[in-house]
Amino acid sequence: MASKTLDVKGFIESRVDEIKKMEIAVKTIGGSRSLFQTVSRRMRRRAASHNRKRLPKRLISKDTTDKTKPTATTKKKRRTSKKRNFQRKDNVSQWLETHIWHAKRMKMSDQWNFKIAEISCEKGKRAAYRACKNECTIQDISYYRCIEIKGLQQVIVNTFARLTNNQTGSTIDSMDYLQGGVEGCLELLDQITLINQQNRQDNMLEIDSHTADDSSLLRFSLRGPMSQSVLYRAFKLHNERSEIETTWTKLLTLSSTATLPRGSVLALNVGDPRLNRPILKKRYHNLNRSIVTDSCQSYLQNWSSEFARTLLWNPTIRKNVKEAKKPDHELNKLRMQIFNGQLELNDIDNKISIPVLLIQQTGATATLININNESDFINSGWDLILPAGWGMPFWLSLIYCGARAIGLQESAKQYLEQGIPIFPSDYPDTAAGCINAVATHQKLTSDYYLRPPAKRINYSKIGILSPFLNRWDELIEYWRKFLQVTESFKTGEKIHETRTYYVIRCRKELSTLNQLLLKKVCKSNRTQAEAFDKEMSNFGISQIINNHSRALVAVKIKMYKRGTPRQFCPICLPRNEDFSKLKDEYFKGNLDKSLLQGVLERSIIGYVSCGDYSHSVGYGCAVGYCSIVGLTKLFEQPIDQFSHFILIRDTKSLQYHFASLKILIF
Repeated sequence: MASKTLDVKGFIESRVDEIKKMEIAVKTIGGSRSLFQTVSRRMRRRAASHNRKRLPKRLISKDTTDKTKPTATTKKKRRTSKKRNFQRKDNVSQWLETHIWHAKRMKMSDQWNFKIAEISCEKGKRAAYRACKNECTIQDISYYRCIEIKGLQQVIVNTFARLTNNQTGSTIDSMDYLQGGVEGCLELLDQITLINQQNRQDNMLEIDSHTADDSSLLRFSLRGPMSQSVLYRAFKLHNERSEIETTWTKLLTLSSTATLPRGSVLALNVGDPRLNRPILKKRYHNLNRSIVTDSCQSYLQNWSSEFARTLLWNPTIRKNVKEAKKPDHELNKLRMQIFNGQLELNDIDNKISIPVLLIQQTGATATLININNESDFINSGWDLILPAGWGMPFWLSLIYCGARAIGLQESAKQYLEQGIPIFPSDYPDTAAGCINAVATHQKLTSDYYLRPPAKRINYSKIGILSPFLNRWDELIEYWRKFLQVTESFKTGEKIHETRTYYVIRCRKELSTLNQLLLKKVCKSNRTQAEAFDKEMSNFGISQIINNHSRALVAVKIKMYKRGTPRQFCPICLPRNEDFSKLKDEYFKGNLDKSLLQGVLERSIIGYVSCGDYSHSVGYGCAVGYCSIVGLTKLFEQPIDQFSHFILIRDTKSLQYHFASLKILIF
């Protein structure tokens, strides 16, 4: 029988290798744990994890993490464009040349497939108005694109005659447009401006349209009485004709560019604007305050079509000018030498001659908006067209010479101060206007439902069915119920049977409506109702209404005492008892308690398209559209003195405010 004893010495000697391997395995911690993690938890400190000297000395020698770092190898930089890299992505908006400058100073928005400056971060609406009235504002409108049409003059005129109507204003066959010295304006699918360029072989028509595809030309809009002074400081004429230099000098004597013929075009050749850019930006005084002589005024009034001849329309010239542009670092060296007195500006061999085009823009006179019958002009100035690639040099030069940059909202406010609609938000019958209205409705609706129910207005309780969208089609259908079916009514229905609503733009018909409104023809002044109908027939109103039962009429609204009209506000017909409160000096509006049940008793004849407080007149103003059928009910007001008064109600309030209404002819 075998012995049950164990030889310990022999057992250990036979397994000594296994024991050594086990000891090594116990002492060696596996995994990717750092030396600090091997320390017991009571010794772990945050400082020790960053500083190896705080570890025990017995462990510092084992720390192998503090190795000498390898020498940094220089990595070659790839020259890339942020704009080009960004636009490689799908479904991104295009950048204008001044995008980066605007993005640092303004709130940007996606409009018409472009990134466009919306409003300045300075929040200075009043400052922007003061700059437009007393100084100069500048806006990058390069999202307007140029379309070139070449061909025989008569062929072009005949083609556009099929697209335009001479009853809505001047057409392309006007002699002023054909000579090429002025810029014209037409309304097709949207508002377009045109310049005719006469050549020996054929004619060339340049059309500026809202957001086309070509980007070979840039366009800046300068407005204000100092716009001419800003351009004079920023530009230095280069190899220019003597008559152009004479005209350029005499333009500086004008107090306002609005005294020039409407749409005057002036072609210039200027040098690199970076050379004469001021070192610091500062405010300048207006230079054009000298006395204008009769000879100078007559010279400028007889605007020659030769002033519009330019090489800007030549694509080869534009390409050469863009390629000849010197880098900024080379120009900065020259500017430093000029600043230090080492070099004169006239000594620089500047061979670059940049063709630019100036187009005069006439604003609204103060008498149109009843500012004490003054003769100042609001929003007059120049439009600057220049070749692509030179956007930032010209932009910075104009900014440093005293222009103030504005965005879309400040520009819309300038149009409101003039009392004219702005495209596309104030053109409800165009495709662009409908798209803009739907986008605005979606945005405002989403913002509305982001608020909790206790912090948002319950529009159904105050009788507002559509607070963020003007329902033009429902308005038209409501008022068409009051029309009598006649032969002329059936004829008008056949002509416009495919359109739910449209804006009437025939100037003769609008003048007739305005004439009837100004004469204050009232039903109470007649012994019988037939007398009023006879007066209406004398003006031809009945024929207009029957032919245009689906039409909208543009109106300009001015608040009578208090209140500020806003977008989407309903335009209502006042009742007889409302006129008695007009004599009350402290009358603010009348609260209709029946509105709490959601019943709107005053008839709606239209809606406000855009409105705000006007700084130029000191009260609220707005532009809106009314149904032509509902507008005729305004002519039947029983009180002759207030026959052109209507009621405006804010969508967030229960109060009505009186306002005067005027037919807008544009």
